[in-house]
Amino acid sequence: MSLTLRFWRVRGSVAAPGAATARYGGNTSCVEVAHAGGALVLDAGTGLRPFGEARRAAGELAGPIDVLVTHAHADHLLGLPFLGTLDVAGAAVTVHAAPHVLEAVRAASHSLASPPLFPVPLAQRAAAPTFVALPAEGATLSGLRVRAVPALHPGGAAGFRVEDPATGRAAVYLPDNELAAFEGECGGRRELLEAIAGAEVLVHDATYLPAELPHHRGWGHSTYAEAVRLAADAGVPRLVLFHHHPERDDAALDRVAAVAQGVARAARGAPEVTVAVEGTALTV
Repeated sequence: MSLTLRFWRVRGSVAAPGAATARYGGNTSCVEVAHAGGALVLDAGTGLRPFGEARRAAGELAGPIDVLVTHAHADHLLGLPFLGTLDVAGAAVTVHAAPHVLEAVRAASHSLASPPLFPVPLAQRAAAPTFVALPAEGATLSGLRVRAVPALHPGGAAGFRVEDPATGRAAVYLPDNELAAFEGECGGRRELLEAIAGAEVLVHDATYLPAELPHHRGWGHSTYAEAVRLAADAGVPRLVLFHHHPERDDAALDRVAAVAQGVARAARGAPEVTVAVEGTALTV
C-alpha cells in the first residue's frame, strides 16, 4: 500500500494562470492525498474546483470529502464556493483546521462564499460544510492518520502530517511557513524537526529566492535553500518545493529547480528535490 499526492494546483498568494505559467501551473494550493482506503484534500485554493470536477466526471461528486485547511488566507479558501459537492443534497463536506485557526477559517470561508462576494450563502448550499477542530493528538480522516504540524505565518497557520496507519508511510505538507522565524523560537525548530522526522516526503513553502527574503521578513514564507536545509536536517528523503510566487514564470521555476538541486547535492543527508507541477502525482 502507498500514498499518492495529487497536485491539483501549486501556486501561492494569488492565482496567476497564463502562457508564462502554463507548465508549472497558475492556480492556488490544493493537494489530494489518496490511498486504497479513501482520499482527503489539503487546502481549498482555486485548485479545489478542478478536483471537484474530476470527482464529478468519475461519478464520485456525492461522496464525503474531508478538507484540511492550513489557514484563513484567501488563496487557500477561494476554491471552496466552487466545489460541486456542496450542491449535492445528502453529501458531506467537512473542513478541518488546527484549533488556533479554526474560527478564522470558518469566518473567512463564510465571508468568501456569501454575498456580496458570492451569490449564495455558504450555509444555504445543499451540503453546507461543517467546520471541525483537528484534535491535538490527531485524528483518522478518510482512513489516514492526520495531525497538525507547527507553522509560522501571519494570522496563524498549521501544516499537516498525513500517515498511512497500515504502513507508517507519511507525507508532511507545509505550504506557508517562515523558517527564518523558527530560528528565534526557543525549541521551535526542534519541535518542527520532530514533527517532520520519519516522513517520506516534505511539501514545503519555497515562495522566495534568497535575495528576496530580506525584503519580506515577517511575511510568512521561506526560500528553496531553507526548505532544503530543513529536509536534510530532518532526514526526509524527498522534498517538493511548493507555493510558487505568482511572479515566478516557468523559466524562473526551471532555474529554481536547478539551483535547489545543486544546494541539495552539497547538503549532508541531501534530499531528492523537485518543484511541484500542477496535474502531477507523487507516490510515497
